[in-house]
Amino acid sequence: MHKHPAKESGISILRLCCTLILLLLGGSLAFLSYAASPASGTISTASGPVTWAGTGTGVPPAAGGEADCVEGSNCDTFILTISGSPSDWVAAGKQVKVRLDWATIASDYDLYIHKGSLAGPVVASSGAGTTTSEEAVLNPGSASIGTGTFYVRAVYFAVTPGDQYQGSATVVNAPSPAVNAPQASGVAPRYQNYTAPAAGPATLGVDAGEPSIGVNWNSETNGNGGTAMYIAMLQTLRITFNDASCPSSPSALWEDKSFAGTSAQTFDPILYTDNVTGRTLVSQLIFPAGSAFSASAYTENDGNIWIPSTGAGPGSGIDHQTIGGGGPFAPPVPFGATYSRAIYYCGQLPTKTCALSIDGGMTYGPAVAADPNAACGGLHGHIKVGPEGTAYLPNKGCGTAQGVHVSTNNGATWTLRTIPASTAGGTDPAVGIGRGDKTSGTGRLYFGYADGDSRAVIITSNDRGQSWSQPYDVGAKFGINNVVFPAVVAGDDDRAAFAFYGTPTAGGLQGAKFTGVWHLYVAHTYDGGQTWHTVDATPNDPMQRGCVWLGGGSNICRNMLDFMGVDVDKRGRVLVGYNDGCAGAECSQAREDAVGNSYTSLAAIARQTGGKGLFAQYDADFPDTPTAPGSPYVTALRNGTIVHLAWSQS
Repeated sequence: MHKHPAKESGISILRLCCTLILLLLGGSLAFLSYAASPASGTISTASGPVTWAGTGTGVPPAAGGEADCVEGSNCDTFILTISGSPSDWVAAGKQVKVRLDWATIASDYDLYIHKGSLAGPVVASSGAGTTTSEEAVLNPGSASIGTGTFYVRAVYFAVTPGDQYQGSATVVNAPSPAVNAPQASGVAPRYQNYTAPAAGPATLGVDAGEPSIGVNWNSETNGNGGTAMYIAMLQTLRITFNDASCPSSPSALWEDKSFAGTSAQTFDPILYTDNVTGRTLVSQLIFPAGSAFSASAYTENDGNIWIPSTGAGPGSGIDHQTIGGGGPFAPPVPFGATYSRAIYYCGQLPTKTCALSIDGGMTYGPAVAADPNAACGGLHGHIKVGPEGTAYLPNKGCGTAQGVHVSTNNGATWTLRTIPASTAGGTDPAVGIGRGDKTSGTGRLYFGYADGDSRAVIITSNDRGQSWSQPYDVGAKFGINNVVFPAVVAGDDDRAAFAFYGTPTAGGLQGAKFTGVWHLYVAHTYDGGQTWHTVDATPNDPMQRGCVWLGGGSNICRNMLDFMGVDVDKRGRVLVGYNDGCAGAECSQAREDAVGNSYTSLAAIARQTGGKGLFAQYDADFPDTPTAPGSPYVTALRNGTIVHLAWSQS
């Protein structure tokens, strides 16, 4: 979902329509009472559950989410006081689970939790569809949550008359916290940042929220690892790096390769490149004539020629869709397959479904429920396929934890595997799968996530998520206290990279008064996740100042949207596709304690230019020794007689 009101309302209307169809089966109107009852309660580390009942009318439906709230009508609020100090909750090893329950799947509530007041920052939320509960976890021991007063708001998105919710807050055991990641030896990776330049009367990449990036290994020239493809909003861009021009600081050519059929309208863009075959697929969620549809096309020559696709399979969901692959079909190969590798389309409304393509994304088979027991929230991460055909769909909220939906039979059935040491978060987790050289062909699974939105944590599995390693906090080196938009890619089984936006500032990251300064960080492992190099890929140029809004709508801090992307080139270099929300010297060169942001959304790529890559066979190209920094991209800001300089090389 996007920042523009029209786009947000399109998703809301569709979700509302899906719910209203069910409401018609729910009976006649009934008048509900006015406010949460009781109106408040207190919970401590040793207390029992606190309960309340909603008494809003549910009329009119809050089709725009919390933005449409009328207290006592289509929203009501319970004031929850969490007593004690954060250290008390850490010592007790406890957290607070907040839950709304109701009777019928025809009803649809959303849950928002604000700290301090209804105008305070949203510190937790849940908004799944087609379920009978919403829940979120508060970690009072976290610097970003703490103790005090919390406003638990129930939003009557579209509720069957008489189907009133019951609320509860319960003390639960906190998962074992991730430990600080052991630091790797050797030379740390280094990144060069590239932004899209002006192109004639138009400008490339000026509206680049939630970008996807892919690399076509088949189009490699002069050792550049292949051509990069990048989509954000309505533009599909091609980026060609010229390592021969200046090996320490290569130049980049940006070109607009948008296809007419996927550049006219968007509510959600996504791109996936099959590195091995070179096929790139794009999808745009659109609403022609009031219906929902995935406008999709693919190219095998980096955007010179596009071929339209059906976009999705019969019965497929929409919203926050993902297209992905990365490996072959699981045996046996589906009958009639004309493409050598599995490609999936997954969407989350009205339920989470995935559809398999056996012809490289030209067409898709019937959609299959990826979460048949509705154990997780609606929004999911990006699907990827391992080297032996196992498909992985990560999810940020499966009860109080995060998890991954796994299919070992070409999407015919799916199994949920949760991360036991995790806390549900507000942004999608991500997976990367190794090529199977150390794990008998299955590929080492790397699962990176924003643990309760406060820590950048990664965990590994050698058995498709049936068991997990020790979770490591890779942001601890920089004192990170808030994290959004994990993105993970793996090469050899022992090598992976985990990118994320992070800030050491604690507190509610969605609050209008949040003062965090955000940077792009990338953590690399070369020993299967035992040790990690974490680097600030934008050390002198923050990519956002202030809040990052995760709830949809037109909030000014919504310029980042929902995710970013990462991929690896043929030589093992990592490329992170992100968007720069703090462009311009006034923002990027401001003092660390400055207030304000430029709220831009410019297309940017952080490309690895130093340190070992993710494929050991190319280590000779990237010696594990210190190298001279490349030529920086310099910006200057004059303030009276003082000139401030900033440069891009990390």
